[in-house]
Amino acid sequence: MDWTMPTGAASSEIKLAFASCTRDLIDQFVEEVQRMAGLDLPVFLVSEFKPETPCHWIPWHPFEQFDINMARIRWHIRDHAIRFSCILVQPRQPYWDMRWAGIRIAPTKVFFFNENYGHFPMHPRGLPQMLRHGLWRTRNFIVYQTRIEGPLFTYWWRVKNLSSFERPLYAWLAGRRKALKTGPLRSELAPALEPGITVVIPSRQGRELLEALLPQIRAQAAGAAVRRVIVVDNGSSDGTSELGDGLVEVIEERLPMSFADAVNAGIRAARTTHVCLLNNDMVLEGG
Repeated sequence: MDWTMPTGAASSEIKLAFASCTRDLIDQFVEEVQRMAGLDLPVFLVSEFKPETPCHWIPWHPFEQFDINMARIRWHIRDHAIRFSCILVQPRQPYWDMRWAGIRIAPTKVFFFNENYGHFPMHPRGLPQMLRHGLWRTRNFIVYQTRIEGPLFTYWWRVKNLSSFERPLYAWLAGRRKALKTGPLRSELAPALEPGITVVIPSRQGRELLEALLPQIRAQAAGAAVRRVIVVDNGSSDGTSELGDGLVEVIEERLPMSFADAVNAGIRAARTTHVCLLNNDMVLEGG
């Protein structure tokens, strides 16, 4: 990626940014880092989500090991010197490893950003801003805890209404119980399956569509090893049940079912090693 460097700035210097926040804050964060200190340096962004604002994106994979993510970052910045390591810290976001990576890579050049893009350095000279930020966070935490439906408000409400502890208590006890030992749902032996394909087609009021589809299946049945076609007549009143023949079996269900239930009814009736599901409005290509 081409970058225009200001006069007097080392061509290898970059601003490294860590977006430990939700996706909606990332692009504005990149723009704030680009304007930071009035230096037009390239921004390398570490984030889970790819930004729309142009920058060098370094993917962060939350479910990978910390060392793997660190190695990926170091590889991307291997030819550059870090001017600033900027970390956006949004409360209640699961990115503590990413924040630690930002501190570990450049501990003397760290700037913390909040979700409003205010920032301060992790340095003794930034102590006043740190104190103000800590007070602001403390105030927000108290407001969050004590507002209606907040955790602390909810707890005190339950203390006053002890019956409200009943359901959480039962849920906790249920979670600590050992799993019950149960036998298999079916005691009978499964029937032997023959090689081949069973085509399952759920249909409701779709006789005209089936009359167009079934000849296509019959034309390819032998070459495709189709042993059986099961049409699940899902509460139809258009005479779908009359379409059965030597290849086609119609399972009649008088009461309409959901699509999943109709499909499962057809699969339960299949006795081949493979099952192919089709909608009644599909067109089959040759082969």
